[in-house]
Amino acid sequence: MSAKVIMPGGELYEHYDFVGGLAENVIEQFNADLFFCSCSGITAEGFSSFDMARLNIIKKMKKNSAKTILMVDTSKVGIKCAYKGFGFEDVDYVIMENIPNDASLIKALGKKLIIAKTNV
Repeated sequence: MSAKVIMPGGELYEHYDFVGGLAENVIEQFNADLFFCSCSGITAEGFSSFDMARLNIIKKMKKNSAKTILMVDTSKVGIKCAYKGFGFEDVDYVIMENIPNDASLIKALGKKLIIAKTNV
């Protein structure tokens, strides 16, 4: 099995993201089986971002993806940022490196929560 990596173009943002209208227009042309994304903050209400440009790209790509997987480290638990992402009903899985120290978040995620195990 192989994967194809496609860069959508647009404005290069903070040396590693492509954002803006051009990137959003290109993303609308694609379909994906799996979409992996991250966020700036996560609470029992959903995830959020400090950055609207990145959040717009996430929302566009999510619409064209069969499954959405949110990857977030536990340092972002309890952080509620200015820009609202979407709720967990719109996410298939949430991958974290540890069990979050927030009972309401664990309950909200339910079976969608996956704890990544490492042998390090």
